Amino acid sequence: MFNITAGAQESMNTIDRIRDLLFVKRPRYCTRECSGDSGQVLSGDAASRKKPQVSREEWLHEHTLIVGWNSHDKETTVQWHLEFLPSDIQRSECGHLIVACDRVQGGLHSSKWGTHSRVVMNECPVDVIGLKTRPQEHDDFFFRPMLAPGVLELLRQTGHEWSNSVSASGTIYAWPISSAYLDHKGTQTVVIGVEPEVAWDIDHVCLILQMPVYVLKPIIREVALYVLGGISGVLLAWLLG
Repeated sequence: MFNITAGAQESMNTIDRIRDLLFVKRPRYCTRECSGDSGQVLSGDAASRKKPQVSREEWLHEHTLIVGWNSHDKETTVQWHLEFLPSDIQRSECGHLIVACDRVQGGLHSSKWGTHSRVVMNECPVDVIGLKTRPQEHDDFFFRPMLAPGVLELLRQTGHEWSNSVSASGTIYAWPISSAYLDHKGTQTVVIGVEPEVAWDIDHVCLILQMPVYVLKPIIREVALYVLGGISGVLLAWLLG
């Protein structure tokens, strides 16, 4: 059994070496986006244009969901489902989970210092966020993430109509996601929970997955075309001969 396993591994390594010799790996992106107000409230309370409870209408854009609005004594949890083909999930190497709010003054905030929010994907913890920073001239405590370099460019590269509105959002939170977080059955479930006295204005929940695509190296393509051209010339001369 050991010899068979070792032989199979050596064959795979040989195939990988040939592939790397002939092809170059380039990324392809598979993406899904859900509007904030499409989330399912599992516990607590949330506000949207479908269920307005806020004192100022400008806080609610077309697809805004304010998670935890008016929830003073219990946690609010909301979930979103992003549908992918199982084959795309299985080919994915990594990805980014993005949660965005259109408004600059929106996003995650609380009137109480030290409260928390949690982000979970497919029952795997992604992040726990503490609210301890109060910007000047604000009453609430916020969490303003430093957006990782390349996230906005990644959004633009996807080429979807919604990617422009997400990249233009006033507040963007993004997390790198490894393939270990993905559900290979296809549907990816994102759950956001906020403690009492915490609110999170959400307009977009997105998942961008990256999978490899192999294309012939330019020099290999040129050689292949040259060889095929030569073979075609020989065949044509033989047929006409």
